[in-house]
Amino acid sequence: MTDAIVVEGLVKRFGATTALDGVDLTVVEGSVLGLLGPNGAGKTTVVRILTTLLAADAGRAEVAGLDVVRDADEVRAAIGLTGQYAAVDEYLTGFENLEMVGRLYRLPKSEARSRAGELLERFDLVDAAHRPAKTYSGGMRRRLDIAASLINRPRVLFLDEPTTGLDPRSRLAMWEFIAELADGGTTILLTTQYLEEADRLADRMVVIDRGQVIARGTADELKAQVGGERLEFTVTDAAALPGMIEALRPLGVDEPNVDVASRRFSMPVSGGADVLAEALRRLDGGTSQIFDIGLRRPDLDDVFLALTGHAAEDVTTDAGRAGRAGRDRRSPMSSLAATLSDSAVITKRNLIKVKRVPDLIVFATLSPIMFVLLFRYVFGGAINLPPGINYAEFLLPGIFAQTVVFGSTVTGASIAEDLQKGLIDRFRSLPMSRAAVLIGRTVADAGLNVISITVMALTGLAVGWRINSSVIEAIGGFLVLLVFAYAISWLMALVGLLVRTPEVVNNASFMVIFPLTFASNAFVPLESFPSVLRVFAEWNPVSTVVQAARELFGNTVPGAPVPDAWPLQHPALYTLLWTAIILAVFVPLSVRTYRRTAAR
Repeated sequence: MTDAIVVEGLVKRFGATTALDGVDLTVVEGSVLGLLGPNGAGKTTVVRILTTLLAADAGRAEVAGLDVVRDADEVRAAIGLTGQYAAVDEYLTGFENLEMVGRLYRLPKSEARSRAGELLERFDLVDAAHRPAKTYSGGMRRRLDIAASLINRPRVLFLDEPTTGLDPRSRLAMWEFIAELADGGTTILLTTQYLEEADRLADRMVVIDRGQVIARGTADELKAQVGGERLEFTVTDAAALPGMIEALRPLGVDEPNVDVASRRFSMPVSGGADVLAEALRRLDGGTSQIFDIGLRRPDLDDVFLALTGHAAEDVTTDAGRAGRAGRDRRSPMSSLAATLSDSAVITKRNLIKVKRVPDLIVFATLSPIMFVLLFRYVFGGAINLPPGINYAEFLLPGIFAQTVVFGSTVTGASIAEDLQKGLIDRFRSLPMSRAAVLIGRTVADAGLNVISITVMALTGLAVGWRINSSVIEAIGGFLVLLVFAYAISWLMALVGLLVRTPEVVNNASFMVIFPLTFASNAFVPLESFPSVLRVFAEWNPVSTVVQAARELFGNTVPGAPVPDAWPLQHPALYTLLWTAIILAVFVPLSVRTYRRTAAR
């Protein structure tokens, strides 16, 4: 038999904390290995290294005969991963979730849909197949999560505490599913802190504590390390304990343990059922005092306590941080085609969310309308413009720019939300383009900006705004706004990857976007700014895109926002220059950060 997983001397440190300290283990093909330990023992760190999400500081690991660093893309194509939390998109239906993962595994569309149907039936989710996953119970989400990890028929399946948070009934059902997978020949590495779970499912076990392997073997072999059976009984009256202990002491192989408060007696013995029969014979005449009696073999809780000196429920911190990913060995053209295909799948996923979350559309349309009406009818009279200038025509290009730039904050918040829910880890464990998640997110948000700007344009026409240029120039004005907003989305993507909490992302984005939009010529002419602030406003890229839009719409007013010393003649050219600079800086930064990102 061959080994599906080989781990030798894995070491991982996070600052002064050593998460793994020379871990060795193997998993025979077609078997189930239970990796046991409390929270913080290092179990998840092992899984993250084996699934290419994290790089070890020392040691080596192979999965399905592939090096997890050198052959990372091939490893991702051969494995399935279910993390500690169900990583499903709650706005997609069960069917759409599975189809999406299948497409990201590069299955043809027909095969991805067929496989999704098979798994929905296998995991008893057919009736809920076309309901959004947010309507699922915890057990249903967990089943959908495991189904997603099986979409590509993986050679090796990693289940990282798959029953965490489930009620007893759902946990028993999950055990049945895992047992079926094992019976079907799938190699499984199962991490758990539920020792009963490992006892029931695993062929062999490895016990890990504080980053080190402290024991390995079958359940029976581990139990043998802490001795044989224990004779236990509980009496109705604690006063009867001394006499009973004296009568039974000769049967023990070690000193008895007595808990007077609970009226319970426990003593290590050997001999199986014969000892129990002998104990009852010796107590003949005093059995009326016995409330409960039994012969118990040690369970894995006893094993862990004996091996580590503390209970399995003790909690420490299991750090997580990303490392280098494997190299993409595809040719440039095939890599580009894969990136475009994966990006299209992710874009579709994000657009479905826009369709199913009306609040996003309301926010994208109602807020711009309110700004237009507020500035047109409340603040407009207080702003000094050169004679003959229509304030509606001055205002609308600025409102367009302000709305699409603020709209780009959705990118950062959405990425942070995916990080929180474990979806980024799901994507990073798939053999998909590393950039596709970010491209798909920014492209979908550009679509949301198209909706916003369309609504604003119609509102503007209703309050007196007019386009005084050719159709081609007007289209150019809208394109300049959308392209610039797309670049800002990449800046916000980096914020989302670094901050990781949607609420904090919104606050951080506001601190970036607010000064750019309100210290610009979006709402008032540059001439009205104080001298120092005017310098900033002239060099502000938002001022440039606003001025470019005004000129392309034929809403020109005196005072271009670009310095006279600059050689270009049209603000649109400066807008494209700013766009190119922002993309050149933040696209590679965001992609690099994404590759190194690990959920905390």
